[in-house]
Amino acid sequence: MNKLIKDMCLYKELNTAYQLIVTGLGELQEIDMGNDFYHLPHLLLANGLERFMKCYICLVYEAREGKYPDFDMLKNLGHDLSRLNKVIITNYFADNSRPALKDDIVFLKDDEKLKIILKILSEFGKYARYYNLDVVTGKSVQSSFDSKDEWKRLERSIEDPTPCLTSNNQEGLY
Repeated sequence: MNKLIKDMCLYKELNTAYQLIVTGLGELQEIDMGNDFYHLPHLLLANGLERFMKCYICLVYEAREGKYPDFDMLKNLGHDLSRLNKVIITNYFADNSRPALKDDIVFLKDDEKLKIILKILSEFGKYARYYNLDVVTGKSVQSSFDSKDEWKRLERSIEDPTPCLTSNNQEGLY
């Protein structure tokens, strides 16, 4: 297939990934006491991040090999975002002694919040995305992973809402 067509498709895929991530982050901002539907932002973020990571791999692969990876190679990368992150770090990231890139690799390798986010979204994709239909259809359910509870735990680890909820000063609620 023509390289220009492949380049355009990769551009469109990157744009799709961007739109999914931005929309997913926007949907997270809509979560409140009246709306605790985490399923949609988790779907959007998991799909957007997976697409972005695979696009990144395609770009680096093409720069090194002069061609894009084949279908099987990309498919075999799977959907586990934590694993994709490790593949990128190990095989597709070079800091080239640039300070900003050195900071990036440290973040990708060591940031605990990123690890938790990727784990939650990966486990959501594996166990929670179709959990209800799996139960209904009698599929053997391996895990009762609750991505909403895990995400709430992550949110509380970032900012504890308790002081705002227990304070006589309600200013923090506005």
